[in-house]
Amino acid sequence: MPVDSDGERVSGVVFDVPRRRVTAGRWSVRAAWIRRSRPAENIDSALVAVRSGVHLLITVDNDRAETPWVELWANEPDASDGLAVVRQGDDLVGIAHIPMCGCGDRGCGNAGLQLATDVRASDLPNLVDLLRALPNVPGPPSRDATWRGDFNEGEPAI
Repeated sequence: MPVDSDGERVSGVVFDVPRRRVTAGRWSVRAAWIRRSRPAENIDSALVAVRSGVHLLITVDNDRAETPWVELWANEPDASDGLAVVRQGDDLVGIAHIPMCGCGDRGCGNAGLQLATDVRASDLPNLVDLLRALPNVPGPPSRDATWRGDFNEGEPAI
């Protein structure tokens, strides 16, 4: 079972609807909203305001809560710009907006640029801390200058 940076076992992400909190191990953060699916779908999501203009959508298939899917957005998913984490060489340098594609489909412009990936529940606190610390940078970035969201032993793998 994965452990967080404090060595605590993390079995998965838990959405606490009454308190509007997302929890992984001892780590917890307030959610702007939490949406529960119908029981047959078994997929829940929450939006976390990381900082002004940076929001992390966390989607959990409740059969795989230990590896939630995350997407980085400027505000509400699919209604605002997607965001990319930009790297230069071996350094993560900032967060850039991805403008809407000329075809009008946000998914088209975001493809291959937006931070959208599975992440281990134990790395979720590290991801949020990293996103809080990164400044905004001009965009859009090139595909080869974006970070894919990989972690190695709790540190970003670049």
